[in-house]
Parts: sequence; C-alpha cells; structure tokens
Amino acid sequence: ANSEEEYDLVTVLQVLEHLPDPRAALRKIRSLLRPGGTLVAAVPDAGSIEARVTGAAWFHLDLPRHLVHFSTSGLLRLLAEEGFSVESVHGDLTVHAVAGAGVAWDRFRGGMPRTRLGWRIRGAFARAAVLLGRIASPPLVEIWARRAG
Repeated sequence: ANSEEEYDLVTVLQVLEHLPDPRAALRKIRSLLRPGGTLVAAVPDAGSIEARVTGAAWFHLDLPRHLVHFSTSGLLRLLAEEGFSVESVHGDLTVHAVAGAGVAWDRFRGGMPRTRLGWRIRGAFARAAVLLGRIASPPLVEIWARRAG
C-alpha cells in the first residue's frame, strides 16, 4: 500500500499469531487506517477452557507456525497500547475450532485408536468443547476495534 493511502477496514483473521512481531504489525495497520477506521482481528484464545484443559496438546498451540499466543485480555491490552479502541469482543466457534477439539483430544490422550469407539469418543469431546465454548470461553476470539484519534 502507498504510505499516503488510508483504509476504512483492515482484517487480520488468524494472522497475528503467525507474525514474529504482532505489535509492529498493529502499529503498521494503525498507520494505514483512517482515523475511526476499523480493525477486525481474530486469534486463538490461549486463555480459553480448551487451551487450559488440553495444555501442551492444545490444537491451536500449532508450533512452529504459531509464534505468539494471545489470551483475550492480552490482545485487548496490546490493542489499547497501540492506539485502538475496542468496540466488541466475540467468541468464535467455527468448524475449524470444533475440529481442533478432536485433534486436541487425540494429542491429550496420546492418540486414539481409529475404531468406532475412538471416533465416538472424539465426537463426544468435540461436542463437549462446543458446549463449554458456548457457556464459557470459545477457543477463538474475534475483536472489532477502531483507530483512536
């Protein structure tokens, strides 16, 4: 983008966790947004119940591709520090998140046999993860924020 161009909207959906310096990326995004412009960011939530329960087996840990992991509160703090005013915060239960619950179960339990029973257990774990996500904290968070000033 030309340094003189300003944008109304920038989206970074499951991008920030892949960057070696998300703070610098947010600073650059802020410079590209017009005053009052909107940023939509979505990241896996390292503070979610799924992340806490599965620990090192958490699907969205995804090393080495995910270089940084955010909790919702950590990303909110970073956005505020970089000149964004948060408009809304939403939990995200996408199909990707539900599928991740099954993978996390496999990793958490050290693998599951590829039998009918194994598939039923995976399915039950994925349904439980969706239910927990709906009543507590989903594995992904989406934040809408405006450029302040």
